[in-house]
Amino acid sequence: QLSDRYEAGVILEQSIAPQVETTSSETVDVVFSLGSCYWTHQFAQRFGLVSCRSGAAMSGLFCGNKNCGLWQLHCCPYSAGPDPEAELTESDWISPTGQFKARKGAVLDSLECRESGCPEMRTRYLKSPNLERKGKCSTRQGKPWVAEVCDEGNYVSAFSCRSGKNCSDWEVTCCPAESVPP
Repeated sequence: QLSDRYEAGVILEQSIAPQVETTSSETVDVVFSLGSCYWTHQFAQRFGLVSCRSGAAMSGLFCGNKNCGLWQLHCCPYSAGPDPEAELTESDWISPTGQFKARKGAVLDSLECRESGCPEMRTRYLKSPNLERKGKCSTRQGKPWVAEVCDEGNYVSAFSCRSGKNCSDWEVTCCPAESVPP
């Protein structure tokens, strides 16, 4: 479970009390913390990359000025496997009127601006073998100064700029993905 109180990996509940001896044939069910969702501390200001930490994926975006040269990502614990960094792929650079197409079985991990004001951007993808797409995805529109965050358990799978030379109007597609321990 996501938890604002306990860091990732801490056991929150278990079906048999601690320190109780069990046989090898008994099953013990545990619920552990995936950690908490967070906003990235830094913006991709002027140019550069803003990304989620290892073990997390993008679940929302915030554009901090009217020209969208300042971006911040909302990240939630997520891991596609034991080595998330090995699962990353990048998109091509696009202009603000372009769209980052949803890649099959992938969620977004980062957003990168090529120059001041973000007239060209690209994204980085994290492979997600457990991404559910069948009619369960939703599309949200965003504007400067308003944070767009996917519902719990959903991650950004596609991002597109709809208008403005600096992507001042955008759209995100949120899809449910199964979080596994980092």
